[in-house]
Amino acid sequence: MKEMYANVSVKDKKIKSGNHNYATNLGKHLLRDTQEYYQLADPNQNSANRVLIDMEEKTLAKTLNKFLKKHNLKTRNSTTVQAYQLIFSIPKELKNNANAVEEFQKQVLNYVNTDEKFKDNCLMLVYHGDEIQPHIQGIFVPRLKDNTLNFKKILGGLNGGLKLHKLHDDFHDAVGSKLGLSRGDGSHTTGMGHKAYVKAAGELAQPVAIPDQVQPEEKAVLPWNRIKQLEKENQALRSNNKKLVKATGKTLFYENQNNELRKTNAKLRKTKKNLEEKFMKISNEHKENLRQIPCEQVLQNLGLEIIKDGTDYVRVKTDNLNLVVNTDTNKFTENKSMEQGFGAIDLLMKVFKFDFLETVRMLTNGFGSTALTKVALAEPKTTEALVKNNIEKIVREIPKPVSKNLTKIIDYLTKIRKIDKNIVDELISKNQLYADKNNNCVFINGKFAFLRGTYQEKKFVSVTGEPDFLKYEFGKSTDTYIFESAIDALSFRTLYPEKDGKYLVVGGSMLINRIHEVIDQDSKLYLCFDSDSQGKKFCDKIASEVVNEVEVIQPKFKDFNEDLTNGDSTTKPSPTTGIRNPENPTGFNGKAKEVNPNSTNGNRKNRI
Repeated sequence: MKEMYANVSVKDKKIKSGNHNYATNLGKHLLRDTQEYYQLADPNQNSANRVLIDMEEKTLAKTLNKFLKKHNLKTRNSTTVQAYQLIFSIPKELKNNANAVEEFQKQVLNYVNTDEKFKDNCLMLVYHGDEIQPHIQGIFVPRLKDNTLNFKKILGGLNGGLKLHKLHDDFHDAVGSKLGLSRGDGSHTTGMGHKAYVKAAGELAQPVAIPDQVQPEEKAVLPWNRIKQLEKENQALRSNNKKLVKATGKTLFYENQNNELRKTNAKLRKTKKNLEEKFMKISNEHKENLRQIPCEQVLQNLGLEIIKDGTDYVRVKTDNLNLVVNTDTNKFTENKSMEQGFGAIDLLMKVFKFDFLETVRMLTNGFGSTALTKVALAEPKTTEALVKNNIEKIVREIPKPVSKNLTKIIDYLTKIRKIDKNIVDELISKNQLYADKNNNCVFINGKFAFLRGTYQEKKFVSVTGEPDFLKYEFGKSTDTYIFESAIDALSFRTLYPEKDGKYLVVGGSMLINRIHEVIDQDSKLYLCFDSDSQGKKFCDKIASEVVNEVEVIQPKFKDFNEDLTNGDSTTKPSPTTGIRNPENPTGFNGKAKEVNPNSTNGNRKNRI
């Protein structure tokens, strides 16, 4: 019976720092991703190949560089061997013996992973079953225990023959003996290229004939690893293509938006220029004289019925008009259209909707001479019809909710304004708060909405719909808390969750004069306005018009949201805070009522 051997050989060509292109091509050869592949192997037996240890990068050169960098291995010069090749083979008679081939692969892999020379130094290990003689080809780094590169100390140098002899002994003990094969003699284990090794092993037969043209019905055969690589590349290309399509769509959208904004901006610039030209024709001195005309006098000449409201206020109230004028400062507030301003020019332009030139002409003709000549719209019925028409124009459509923008306003209210998320969620669930298409917070009460922008760099507030109070119910208490804004109300509730009752938001001075419409006479009022002069005026105004018991709660900073975002509670009652007394209906009694400190949170040092 013919004796069979298990052999190991060292290939002559090594990988050095100056021939990494060879390393790249060698990796392709081992994975059959090169044309040279067909010269020594049968492509129809491609499926018999198997990768036992795969390279970590796309090419062998990159895998080698990664290994050197990872272990901090230094190359002394361009002749230093960075990697070498070994070929482990078994007789060709065992090629079709599946059990023998599988055991051969298993034992070689175990040998490589346990031998000190090869352990943790193998870049790749591949079994080739598509050639005549089955073999495993491996790429190794000559790394010593002291973490240096030295091929001669491993398999070369003056005692190279002895080292190779020991390599055969070790391989036979680890692999050959377990397969029942004899020890190789080592006669062709050094100094030969791959073709020379193949010839010495007796396996170089006639090259496999490859037809010049592949028939259309035949499918091209790709290496097994190349198919997987191409699938990954194809998936990456599809992902990048989706991103590109999405980015292109966004670019086109923003380009269209930009073009529309440019057109709008051009129209606005033209309109602004025309208005400036008209405006500049009237001297500043003349405009100031007209502005100083008392608003009360303008209303009288418009034929409107004027009601005295205390010493410093007059009021005009019809079905479509609720106008309050401070005769001392000549400022006005129209509570239905929510317009405010100063002087005669503002009054005619903002409330009665005249343009600038019409306003100047009317004031000049009507009030610029002692004759007080004809004034347009002198008939009361005509005036009221005009007011009603303008009010209807001001009542704009309330913006529609956009659910996908909810996260933006929730983050703004809870993270920027520090309002309790449970309160925000409760308002959203009751349809008292939502986000519009512009990411604004929309606080809504039926046909009225207050808008608050969420962009810190550009503050935005607005109102829309029919003017009304914002109302929130917390608990069953009959107490009523009155605030200037929705943000203040929700901040106060976050600071003092135990303060149950009805929370009313008046929106500045717009609805102060209508406060009696929405409060119960038996309810105790807590006035929670800003700690500034305007807040004090609001407190004085409400206290002078209601018969309820009144108490002022003043924030430590400007408003309750500043208290909340600064992490502080409110101060104790202001010295001017007092209780409204039916026996003293004209003002405060001068005595501040202190709230029981036990009624506040235990960790708050200050009393409200």
